[in-house]
Amino acid sequence: MVLFSVLLLAFAVSVDGFGVGLAYGLGKMKLPPLSLVLLGLASGTAVLLSMTVGSLISLLFSPEFTARIGGGILVVFGALMLVQQLSKRNRAGGLLGLLDEPARADFDRSGTISVREGVVLGLALALDAFGAGFGAAMAGFPPIWTAVAVAGAKILLVGGGFALGESIAAAKWVERLQVLPGLIICGLGVVKFILV
Repeated sequence: MVLFSVLLLAFAVSVDGFGVGLAYGLGKMKLPPLSLVLLGLASGTAVLLSMTVGSLISLLFSPEFTARIGGGILVVFGALMLVQQLSKRNRAGGLLGLLDEPARADFDRSGTISVREGVVLGLALALDAFGAGFGAAMAGFPPIWTAVAVAGAKILLVGGGFALGESIAAAKWVERLQVLPGLIICGLGVVKFILV
């Protein structure tokens, strides 16, 4: 059950990377393998840091209490993701702006995502996972395995989206998947909250 929950959480916080990869592929940008790997490592590292903080805080309280609080955080975080996707709010500039306009990550406008640009994009993609990682640690998810799963999921989903984007002309169906991460994270939070 723990492995399934970790993989499901990793997928939920990484699925936005599929859309980013798809946008890059459709835009005929280049994404070298090293940049893709560093993107995943940056995301995994950010999740590990947030989970470490969540784990340290959970030491102050009973396991049952922290699992319930962690589950509650996941529910709230998932609900916020749902509201954000359903309202289609425009994100501000900075790292979050890269998710709405992935081409902005190509700082030098070379048409290729460099190693540095890949790390910055990985951090932007990790911002959503940061809050979920904090709650997941308090809910009892293993930090190292979750971070590894997130890094792997980011690499697979960004790379898969990129490959698909290169091979298709339009991707209207991807918009329908935008509510999926919020629903999955809410569901994980409810399960953790109830099963304590």
